[in-house]
Amino acid sequence: MYPAWAQDYMAKEREWHRFLRGTGAMNADNWHAEHHPATDEDSV
Repeated sequence: MYPAWAQDYMAKEREWHRFLRGTGAMNADNWHAEHHPATDEDSV
């Protein structure tokens, strides 16, 4: 279970990303690749 502040932060992150996708400023398909470069952890 995440602490309350973390849950609140993640909820705001999701809302912000949804807003950006809605405006066309961010593409849902490439967001992860652009902002989270692949690491060894990702390929596990």
